[in-house]
Amino acid sequence: MIAFGLIIGSILGPWYSYTLRDGPNSSGVTFTSSTEQGLFGEYRFRSENDWRQFSNWSDVDGRNNQARLYSHLFSLELIAVVLAAGMVGGIALHMRKGKRGVAAAFTVATVIWCVFMPMFFMLNLEPANDADSREGGVGSFWGERDDPDSEIGAPGNIHHRISTWGPGTGWFLSILAAISAVVTLPVLLYTGPRPGFADLRIPVAAGMVGIICLVGAAILLYPQPPPWEQPDSDSMSTRTQAVQGGDWLVEITGGSFRASGLELVVINSTTGARTMQARVPAGNADNPDFFWNDSNRNHRLDAGDSILLKGTVNGQPNPNILAGFKAQFLKNDILVATIRELPPH
Repeated sequence: MIAFGLIIGSILGPWYSYTLRDGPNSSGVTFTSSTEQGLFGEYRFRSENDWRQFSNWSDVDGRNNQARLYSHLFSLELIAVVLAAGMVGGIALHMRKGKRGVAAAFTVATVIWCVFMPMFFMLNLEPANDADSREGGVGSFWGERDDPDSEIGAPGNIHHRISTWGPGTGWFLSILAAISAVVTLPVLLYTGPRPGFADLRIPVAAGMVGIICLVGAAILLYPQPPPWEQPDSDSMSTRTQAVQGGDWLVEITGGSFRASGLELVVINSTTGARTMQARVPAGNADNPDFFWNDSNRNHRLDAGDSILLKGTVNGQPNPNILAGFKAQFLKNDILVATIRELPPH
């Protein structure tokens, strides 16, 4: 019954928390803010004006991957409730009729499941955070950061900020539920008409096989967040020069963009007509108009990369790329870089 109650507590309690202690600032003011995340949403508190708010996950903007993780975790908790209920029922059956098999199978399954849930959460929280923040480097599962010289707002407005983050009570209650369920095993082993382990081998094995299948299903059915990817820059800087063979070398000196989302356009400056338009990844060795050198092979157009605009094809001038033409890089039809004029050779 204790394990069953702890599992219910882990459903209702927060699984993760962030706390910020800010101050004293230049005015001597100190305040604390905290965010606690649970299976149903997040609760936020700020001591400065005693502000409190609870938001369902469906109402929290920009946290889609975290919301999916907590929703999946809630499903795992429901399975834990069923397993714990089976354990309690099995113990009652053992106390009445001396049959230990059901209790043993459900107890082993409950122990493994209640350890699996917090470990699953711990391994998947950071990828979910990274996918939502698009910044990467969220950090360890728990920790503390002390910044005594944080300048906020006006110059000279120095704050002493201490940030802490880590698992909440729901996470710990799940582990305590597993520990309390373990305590049940000696009771099953050494009470009843046939103390010992001999007649429990098949039920325990069945419980372990069943829970391993459940663990595998839980992992496979979890919608993995997309891997973190560096966000695109607002603009890109280039340097262009004419090179031997009648070609032009465009060197990327600043900015970073996902190559598949970027178009290279060459324009006849006289007529305004587009003579060439293609996605950057199309610039392979067989492309007659340009070649993209992805220097660090990260599938992004960024500093250190270059694009060779081919001024000749099979020894003949390329009508699509001529001196005086201009080139542009577009992301979703938005201009991010311009080469005003291809210089003469």
